[in-house]
Amino acid sequence: MISLIMTLVFYLSLAISVSLSGDFPILIGFCIITSTIMTIITLGSYCSSYYEQINDIESIKKEEDDKKVYQSKTEVIASELKLHLTKEYPEYEKEIMKSFSTDNATILVNQIPNLKASNTIIEYCKQINKLQSDIYDRDLAINRRKRNTRVRKRSIFILTKYLPTE
Repeated sequence: MISLIMTLVFYLSLAISVSLSGDFPILIGFCIITSTIMTIITLGSYCSSYYEQINDIESIKKEEDDKKVYQSKTEVIASELKLHLTKEYPEYEKEIMKSFSTDNATILVNQIPNLKASNTIIEYCKQINKLQSDIYDRDLAINRRKRNTRVRKRSIFILTKYLPTE
């Protein structure tokens, strides 16, 4: 928008100086064509920003939905692991019930020597770790997209009044 105004001011001052020489109609035609091109470029960049904003907002919603699915999967696998541990190792049931959570499942398994030998338990822990890693990746993607939408909302080169919000 600023470039459009600057272009118009430049051509207006040029038109005033050339009007004395007699080439005024050619200059006016050139100014109109250049101003039209600048307007199209300005509107194109605004439309691009608008659709990027919409895309980022939709991506945030998708990433949040994916994160919820991964969290529920993690909870299901953790509860299966907890059930398996209490059935297979009743001597550790008290310790398992007291300190078991999705965040410390691997730590708990490594603290109890007999549990490290079971391939089933190791596979459960690998699945939980992978899902937690996916959750963290989703958090990073959500934060990056939110940062991009905030940057666009503060840009002086975009008509921010008409941009969609989160």
